[in-house]
Amino acid sequence: MLSSTDHREPVQRGATTPPEMSAWARRLLFLRIILITVLLILLVAALLAYAVVPVIDLLHRFMPRALAMVLVYVLATVLLGAIAYLAVKTLIPQLNSLAQSVTTFVTPGSNGQPSPLDQTLQSLGITQSQINSATKQLQS
Repeated sequence: MLSSTDHREPVQRGATTPPEMSAWARRLLFLRIILITVLLILLVAALLAYAVVPVIDLLHRFMPRALAMVLVYVLATVLLGAIAYLAVKTLIPQLNSLAQSVTTFVTPGSNGQPSPLDQTLQSLGITQSQINSATKQLQS
C-alpha cells in the first residue's frame, strides 16, 4: 500500500535533456564531423595519388621525377579549374532562369486571382490560412 508521500509523478523520458547531456551530445557530434572530414580528405588524397602515380612514372622516363610531379599537379589543377569554370558558367544562366520562373510562379494573377503556387497548394488540400502562416514564417 502506498502512502501519500510515496506517490510520484511519472517521468517523461526524452522531453527535456540535462544541459550536460546536450553538451556531450554536441561534443560527440563535433568529433564525428571532424573524423568524417579527415577520413574524406584522406580518401580523396589516396584516390588522387593512385590516379597520378602512373602518369608520373611515365613522365619520369623523360624528365626528373620532381619535375614530372610538378607538371602533373599543375595540369591537374588547370583541368579542375577549367571544369569548375565551365560548371559555374553554365550554372549562372540556369539560376537566373530559375529565379524568373519562381517569380512568375509566385506572382498573383490579375483581378485578384491567386498565384499559380497558391492554386497548386490549394488543389493539394492546403488551406489559405496555412499558406499565409507559412508565408509569414518564411518572410521572418
